[in-house]
Amino acid sequence: MKWHRNPFFHTAVLPPSVAPSAMASARPSADLESATAAAVAASSAAAAATPQNNDNAAGRSSTEPLSPRMVSHGLLAEAATRAAASSGSRLRRRRPKAPPRLTICEPSDHLTGYQFFYIFGLDGLGAFILSGGINFAIAYAMYRTIDSNLHPIRLFQFPNTLAGDATVTIFIQTVMTWFIELVLVNRDLRSGHVQPIGFIKEPSMPLLRWFLLLDRLPKHDEAGGSGDDSSHDNNDADEDLRRPLSAPHHENCRCDRHVERYEPGSWKHWAAFLVSQLIRALLVGVLAFVVLWGPTIGILTAVGDHRTRDWWFDSSSWAPPIFKLIFGGVLALLTTPPFAAFWLVRCGWAVQANERHLAGET
Repeated sequence: MKWHRNPFFHTAVLPPSVAPSAMASARPSADLESATAAAVAASSAAAAATPQNNDNAAGRSSTEPLSPRMVSHGLLAEAATRAAASSGSRLRRRRPKAPPRLTICEPSDHLTGYQFFYIFGLDGLGAFILSGGINFAIAYAMYRTIDSNLHPIRLFQFPNTLAGDATVTIFIQTVMTWFIELVLVNRDLRSGHVQPIGFIKEPSMPLLRWFLLLDRLPKHDEAGGSGDDSSHDNNDADEDLRRPLSAPHHENCRCDRHVERYEPGSWKHWAAFLVSQLIRALLVGVLAFVVLWGPTIGILTAVGDHRTRDWWFDSSSWAPPIFKLIFGGVLALLTTPPFAAFWLVRCGWAVQANERHLAGET
């Protein structure tokens, strides 16, 4: 069978053995597949009608099976056979996707070479270069492409204040770095790309345990005591407040008694999770502000032109872009490695706690 391309649709040139009804059904076909299907259907109908007429003429019953010699042959029949075989092979190839396998490695008993490279190389030097480059590009667009006579660049006064720029950069970059490391490091842990850290002990300070996501609050109806056992219940409640999330059975229970406040997977659960992560990231931002903001302002006062109770910077100066490059890079260098190490250590605690939990049940 020959196929000719039509500028509007594909049309099949059928062999003469096909009934005229096949031509009528193939002409309005909108594409190649519909034309082929119509032609095959018409050919099958014509082939089935011809043996039936021959059988009736010979006095043969119409319910008798057809002889293999009477089955239609030709290009259309061969095309139909190939189409059925290809569709069957496609169906056989479509297999259900297997669920993702968790390949978390065993926690390490020392800092391995790859863990050191992962924390201080990829997440340290890599973050310094990436963050410094992004901040440099932003500062170049903000300070080098404006007229400093109309929009003066000063240290403290608006509209372009470098002190305010440093403050905003600290909090925005810290929050973004926290969530980026949350996603990337946990993905690498689940895929087995990096090994958790298992040689650091869990802290005992309550505030530090809360920040490291180790404590879970008990249910409200279990927190308070009533009746004669009020003192005993209050002691249990105090112990519950210190019970870790990654704790073994019995000694520091993590079973049905300490359930999640919201159903896992619900929007309330995810909202509470995001808010808790945001609070921790902002706390780190406050610490970074205390450490970096003062020295940064001191360096900028030595670079700027002091007049009218402020320090001025010209738009032709490279001081603001270079300031953003160094500031963003140093901030990334101070925050990204601790964030990566935190999730590695946190995963190690969870794996070890699960092993203790299973050992306690057996």
